[in-house]
Amino acid sequence: SSLLSLMVCKCPNLVSFPIDLRQMPSLVSLALFGCPKLTTIPKGLDQVSSLSMLHVGPFLDSHTENEWLSALASSSVQRLSLVGQPQSDSLPVQLQYLTSLTALGLHGFGAEVLPDWLGNLASLEELRLDGCEKLQHLPSTAAMRRLTKLKFLGIFGCSLLQKNFTPGATSEWPKISHISHGHFEDEPIGAY
Repeated sequence: SSLLSLMVCKCPNLVSFPIDLRQMPSLVSLALFGCPKLTTIPKGLDQVSSLSMLHVGPFLDSHTENEWLSALASSSVQRLSLVGQPQSDSLPVQLQYLTSLTALGLHGFGAEVLPDWLGNLASLEELRLDGCEKLQHLPSTAAMRRLTKLKFLGIFGCSLLQKNFTPGATSEWPKISHISHGHFEDEPIGAY
């Protein structure tokens, strides 16, 4: 009951999480990733008031992904790291309702453009994009400007997006020029 952090990763045959999270009232950080057969959310996920950091995915189907994100809408999670599938050409729309997030990491999604509703995440201070190889554009300038608390943008292994930061008509630079810290690398850092 005093456990603060739990990481379960790369368990290809795990189909359900056997512990009710309400039995872990002190849990601050939970990572369940690389468990592709996990199709149900842990019991009590939305009731652990101490849980502030969550790292999950990838999910085999959008229904499971939607179920996880819907459960987070009433949770205390502030830092979310979400692993997607490269064939997933969009972000899950439930993300737009997690307005209390202060940090968001998106790993391995196949979207070419980030949606404008990302600008609704007004509490966001940190955004990390990692290994999103098809990503070419951030949300619109207006959407990015709504992220008034955003202090850090990290882009790792998103080469098409990074090419669009060069000066020119399609430059993404004006969208992020107001952000105080940025980090850009050609190689993905991984979701771990």
